Amino acid sequence: MMTDELSTACIMVVESGVRGIPAIDEPSCPATERAVIAQQPDETPAELAVRVIRRAEELVRNKSPVECAVIIASDAVADEVFASRCTIARTLVRAMEGAPRAKLIFVPPPSLSDEGRHELLSIAGTLAVQLSHVPVEVSVRFQAAEPEAEPSSGVRLRAARDLIGEAAAGAA
Repeated sequence: MMTDELSTACIMVVESGVRGIPAIDEPSCPATERAVIAQQPDETPAELAVRVIRRAEELVRNKSPVECAVIIASDAVADEVFASRCTIARTLVRAMEGAPRAKLIFVPPPSLSDEGRHELLSIAGTLAVQLSHVPVEVSVRFQAAEPEAEPSSGVRLRAARDLIGEAAAGAA
């Protein structure tokens, strides 16, 4: 069955050093194709950017513009990381041409330094100004730090319930 509906893609880029992928709830991104590009431990930021460029070009060639892109940033602050983020962001925005509700989201870790936060906001702000005539939403979503607390009986009780629930589900 042929459909006239546009095939779109969602790309998640994960920098090396990220400890746990935050939950990204994007119900308004009904992409038909999804890609996760994770930086390998021995891969430079520039090499990661090249892989993102290749994947984005492949999607565009296959007529699947990127509708939603998420860059999960590490807490690294260095010139080569900044340059890589800029290249990746520009690439993803170019790949969004023709997407109906394009979004580019940066998600830094709570441990990111003030300098790192300023850099991400600088990239997002620059893109927003440059894209004022293009329908792409650019945002930075700061995650709240998880409070570090001593395990209480309530925490242990919830953990026990979770374990019991998992065991019961496995037995079913």
